[in-house]
Amino acid sequence: MDGDAARIAALIERLRGPDKGKVAVAHDQLRRIGRPAVAALMKVARPQGVVAGSIHSKRALLVIGSMGPAGVKAFDDLVEALGACGDDTFLPVLRAIGDLAPYSEFQGDPRLAERLVFSNQAMVKKFSKGNDRQRFQYEFNRFQQRTQVEPEAGMKAMITELERNRTHRREVAAEVLGRMGPAAKSAVPALVKALRKGAPVVGQIGGFSVPKYRDRYPGAGCDALVRIAPRDPRVAIAWGWQLENSPSEEMRIQAALRIGGFGARAVTQVRDLVGGLRDESRRVRHEVITALGMIGPGAKVAIAPLEKIIAGPDQAAAVRATAALRLIRK
Repeated sequence: MDGDAARIAALIERLRGPDKGKVAVAHDQLRRIGRPAVAALMKVARPQGVVAGSIHSKRALLVIGSMGPAGVKAFDDLVEALGACGDDTFLPVLRAIGDLAPYSEFQGDPRLAERLVFSNQAMVKKFSKGNDRQRFQYEFNRFQQRTQVEPEAGMKAMITELERNRTHRREVAAEVLGRMGPAAKSAVPALVKALRKGAPVVGQIGGFSVPKYRDRYPGAGCDALVRIAPRDPRVAIAWGWQLENSPSEEMRIQAALRIGGFGARAVTQVRDLVGGLRDESRRVRHEVITALGMIGPGAKVAIAPLEKIIAGPDQAAAVRATAALRLIRK
């Protein structure tokens, strides 16, 4: 077991203990770790594919629900589990689903309660009577409120996650916003700002060092921007990231062309294009030269690199560079 997995396993084991203070600390640390801990927590909550009724299982469910967008990868498994829950696990699972629903693809769908809860009519009937009625009514009302979130409210929650700049939580927030498409246009500034911030700093939590997981937000954020507002010049930052980081030659070519397509409005990405002049692909370099010309006078920092290309052996590139310089020097 590597260090990261061992750390998560140790924290999950602490959820089993009788000391509520230590349990609370473990809960908070797992919540902050987020997405990397979800699979291990689900194994505790749902051994052999069935949600267990142990206190350890219930605490694991509470942690997953508290993770916000980082815990949403467990949503489908919890929905599946609800239909086969026993008396002692139905309400904890219902609570976890309600906690995660606003970040799922069912966000704002008023039919979610009907789809999920009434798939287990026998359990609903049981909990609606007797001593458990009040507890069920509270959880069910809370569930309905959480699953009928207005899209605007859900979008504000995702923007808040981006502003907090936490590893994994902002990645999932970008995924949720990307699914919303053009309806999430007001989130574009927050997505762009998160890209410019770079990876969040991960340090000590509760006196313990938190593993530094790979930050996948840039890819998720760029994908969200392209889905939400492909013609918005602010999205040029997404294509700049693709030009620098995509392993696909075709994607890098597309990125250069998209940046150039914004013309003078893409001046903020000129340095990305200058970096693209060193791309290993001749085709990519050619399209980068063309894109610099399309930006025009705002690309003056590219003059020296383009002059070197004109003096170089690639005649096709030299022709493009000559045309680009003519546009830049206007």
